Amino acid sequence: MAQIKSANTQRELLDAINGLRQDNKGLSDRMDAGFLTMRQEFGTVHKWMWSFFVAVIIASCAVVGLVTNLFG
Repeated sequence: MAQIKSANTQRELLDAINGLRQDNKGLSDRMDAGFLTMRQEFGTVHKWMWSFFVAVIIASCAVVGLVTNLFG
């Protein structure tokens, strides 16, 4: 009787450990997907940042040219 109870307890522990491993794998997969999305979003923001920087340079040149023509 004690051996059966011990075997059942051992089996329950193994089932619990396997369940935790599966939960951990699922969490890891979700985290990987989240990091991938974050990297993609950062890449998009980074591209927009460079586009904005170039637009500011062009606008600055236009303003300097306009001011030079008006007052030069």
